[in-house]
Parts: sequence; structure tokens; C-alpha cells
Amino acid sequence: MRGYEVYDTDNDMSDFDGFFLRYNIKPAEGTKLGLFALWETSDGNNVTDPATLAKYYAKTFGGYDLDIYTFGIDGSMKSGDFFAKWDLMYQTGDFIEEYDFGGYFVHLDAGVKMGKGKLTGTFWYASGDDDSTDGDLDAFISTDVDINSQYSVVMFEGLADDDYFSETPYLMDKGLMLARIGYDYQVNDKLKVGGAALYLMTAEDIEYTDNNGAAQSEDTIGIEFDVYASYKLFSTTEAAIQFGYLAADDAMDFYEQDCDGSSDEDVFVISSRIRYKF
Repeated sequence: MRGYEVYDTDNDMSDFDGFFLRYNIKPAEGTKLGLFALWETSDGNNVTDPATLAKYYAKTFGGYDLDIYTFGIDGSMKSGDFFAKWDLMYQTGDFIEEYDFGGYFVHLDAGVKMGKGKLTGTFWYASGDDDSTDGDLDAFISTDVDINSQYSVVMFEGLADDDYFSETPYLMDKGLMLARIGYDYQVNDKLKVGGAALYLMTAEDIEYTDNNGAAQSEDTIGIEFDVYASYKLFSTTEAAIQFGYLAADDAMDFYEQDCDGSSDEDVFVISSRIRYKF
């Protein structure tokens, strides 16, 4: 796999290549397990400017000398009405032969089916970097992924737009902790509705200087409420709508134009679509 390619030649030193190995296991009835390893490497430039460390996902590392090794285990389990799925990943390697990667990611969904309904609890932790100037890059580095709104309508990819708050499973290099409880209900063959409540934090404090020159350090993003529905107009046509509201806490002040150490605005997102599959 190639995450970044220099177009003047197929074998440029700055090309960013990936090599992936996976082994799937079914240790018991209803249980699936996957073991995998990913090596992402480039022989690009060795740079010493600390500003180049402001990278949040693998694609932006193209052109630099680095090796990222990601080792993981994922899987799923079903037993009666109970279900679960999980992802565990750990990263090591080095960047420009001076800095060491050490990020990790933990994700667990666990829930129970209740008639036509389904109750799901989610825990999500992507590690962050508390000091981007030291020799340890402790933030988890994803490989250019889009996280769908199944987990957060406000933060992740919505129904109808490619312009959303985060396409990665964290914020900047500060990581993300997410706790979510959601309920989905199949009203009939055509209509499905659901709702969720979330608590969101960064794994490490967002440190910045506000407009008054005061130093700030915050990690609480806020509490989010989501509702959504989808309806099958025809066998190949679906209409869907979703609404997400984030009661923003003080970490969101970093993103406001008027930074004063306290979040002044909540965030809401409404999106809808009509989708035809063929």
C-alpha cells in the first residue's frame, strides 16, 4: 500500500509505503479475532525543524524519513442477545531518526439486543502527546481514515458533507477519550430511529494562550446529544436525517475566534440525505 507518492518517479526516496499482515481466527462459536501488523516507512528527508512534528495522521508524514510499526488485535463476539467488538493498537518506530512513536488506541463496543431495540455502550481512547517538543511522539497516528457519525454526529463524518470537525479518531495530537451510550430501535421494516449521549475529552490538555495573553490548559470537550432516523422509501432508496448538539466545555475555547479561557458557543449539526443504491 502507498499512503503518499511523489509523482516524478515510481521509486522516489520520499514515497510513503505500507506493508500489512493479518491473521484471522475463530476461537469459538460466535467469536472472531484478528491479529495484524502494519509497517509504514519512508526514506525521505531528515529535518530538524520542530514545526514538522505537528502531524496528526499518517498521510501528512509523506516526504519525511520515518518508520511507524502498528501492532493490533481486533474482534467481535455474539452470545444470545449480547454482542461486543473491540480494537486494540500500539505503535512504535521513529521519526527522522530523532523522535520515537509510542501511541495507542483502545475501542470497545458492548451491548444487548432488546426485541426491536439495541442498547450499545462505547469506550474510545486515542492517546495524545503532552509535549510535542520532547523526543517522544505519544499521540496515536491513524492512516488517513474517516470516522462515520455512528460514534459522534458533531465530531465525525456526517450524512451529506465532507467538511466535518475531525476525520481522525482524535483532535490534533491531543488524542480523544469518548464514552457513549446509544439506543437504536427498528420501528418497522422501513423506519429506524435512535439516540445517543456522549461525554468527550482530549487525552492530553490543549495548551494555548488566549486573546488576553493568559495561558490556558483544558481537556473537557463537552457533552453531546444525538438523534437520528432513516426510512426506506423504496427497496433501493433511503432517506435519513441526523441531529447532534454539543454542550461545549472549555477545551472548545481553543477553536473559537474570541479565546478567553471559557467556551462561549455550543455546537449543533443537522444533516440529511436521500440515497439511491444500484
